Amino acid sequence: GVQSASCSSPAEAAAAAQRAYETELIKYVQGLEEQDASDYSLGFSGTKQDTTIESSMGQLMRGGPQEKDSPFAVVPCACQLDSEGNHARDCKGRWLRCLNKSGTCYLYVHTITHYVSGVKPNGWYDPEEERRKAVLLAAGEFPDFPSCFLENLEARVREVLTKERKTPLLLAGSEELHAEVLAFFSQEIGQDKKKQPIPRGYIMDTRPMVLGQTRTGVKFEDAVKACKKCLSSSVRNATFAVVDIANQPPNFQDKICSLSQYRDMFPISVFDPKARGWRKDMLQFAPKTEEDAVLVLSSCNPADYEACLREPMDPDPWSTLSPIQIQTTPVAITDIKDLLDTAVETIASKRLPIIIDNTNNKGTVDMFWNYQRTFTIDVQQALFDMKGQTPAQDPESHSKVLQSWRRQLVGAMRQGYFLVIKMGETNLDMKDFCQDSLFPYCVFRAGSVEEEEVRDRLYIEEEMESGIAILRQGFGVVITTSQPLETFKRHLKSSIPLANMKGIVVM
Repeated sequence: GVQSASCSSPAEAAAAAQRAYETELIKYVQGLEEQDASDYSLGFSGTKQDTTIESSMGQLMRGGPQEKDSPFAVVPCACQLDSEGNHARDCKGRWLRCLNKSGTCYLYVHTITHYVSGVKPNGWYDPEEERRKAVLLAAGEFPDFPSCFLENLEARVREVLTKERKTPLLLAGSEELHAEVLAFFSQEIGQDKKKQPIPRGYIMDTRPMVLGQTRTGVKFEDAVKACKKCLSSSVRNATFAVVDIANQPPNFQDKICSLSQYRDMFPISVFDPKARGWRKDMLQFAPKTEEDAVLVLSSCNPADYEACLREPMDPDPWSTLSPIQIQTTPVAITDIKDLLDTAVETIASKRLPIIIDNTNNKGTVDMFWNYQRTFTIDVQQALFDMKGQTPAQDPESHSKVLQSWRRQLVGAMRQGYFLVIKMGETNLDMKDFCQDSLFPYCVFRAGSVEEEEVRDRLYIEEEMESGIAILRQGFGVVITTSQPLETFKRHLKSSIPLANMKGIVVM
């Protein structure tokens, strides 16, 4: 019989017994497959067990009953089969797969019915196939295209500039991410000698050069002068100049850089990292460093960027560009046993983990967090409490929901626990739903809600400790969703700021 190894708990003992049982079942199926005509070279003098196994295999492959004394008799399943004989989702059994003895084909056997099939059943789950699929999805829609995430964008463009000696062409892929990249480069990183802010990159708006003065309100000549000012500021302050072409670039070579009135303000050589002379010509002195660089930003994606951009930019500056796809929401693959460590590492990297349950049994991830030190917010329950009304339609219920969320948030911060926000199937617009005084939207931005001024606003007097809105070590925000890996970005992009998060797929 099948014996289980000694374990420290009943659950572990049951799991070990199930693994041993499945191992024996697979051995049995492989033994059945081996019984072909050549195995009976001794005619009818084989043993009773040989005859039983041969008979059982024949019955199994036809879906019929096995003989009573077969080691694994075919039995009915307690779940409700559909019209095609597929098991229900809540079936306690599962399909196992093994190679036949000769290693030429796969066989599938159900752990409850012991039914054997040479065709992959609908209920078959291949964890390695799912893992490979997840890895490809994690790499984005274009896994073979050069790419980077927003947080390591600066390092990636520096690498292209120094190793490839080309100008990075940043492909945002959407208007939303394009706007985020512009905001990223607009962030202040210092001040100049006149106490004026220095952004990470000076943005050069090329729309007036394409759409004209009527649509943009800016003259062509003024747009070129503005670009010259950005280039000069970039060189002086040793930072980036970002040529924003969106999805429709101007014809730089024919309409700007080759014309006598513009070529000194915007020479075509600005797109070539190897050409440094234009800087001295523009500033009338040689810059002290070579840290400045020109980048090109587009809202196109790897599938359409050539069709949209190449014609007006070929041969120059097209020949000097190196495309990079910018991605949002990086994705990691992990197992349930490593989930806690992966979540902690993600929080430490200044991102919020958003957990995608890709296990056989949905609910495994939420069950896992039930056994951790957590305070929980159930968004689906909140929508149920709102009874389908918007915050404006039912401000009283909305306030009660946010008060409940506030208590969970403050409790997690005071205790140093995780705050687990269970999104379930919802895609509630959190920016519209949240309120700064009760449950601020900055909860969904890593490190923001921990700031002292935010805590002082959230804590009430009895929650203070010696007048201090305490924050204990160990606090972190975790988000879970029932959405599959394939759709979670599309489903939640209008709900929460995914660019600030990292997906963690639990296999």
